[in-house]
Amino acid sequence: MMYPGMMEPAPEPPISPTVRMCMRVVGFVAVSSAIYLYGDWLDMPEAINLI
Repeated sequence: MMYPGMMEPAPEPPISPTVRMCMRVVGFVAVSSAIYLYGDWLDMPEAINLI
């Protein structure tokens, strides 16, 4: 059984693949930098009281 609209092509994504890739790279670099810069601070046992 087929419903109306099942044979229509998939909608275009709202963000182009190039922009999505750039956003992923920027996010990865930001998270990696945050872990590198603040990883030791978050590793302290007393950090639970600081957050």
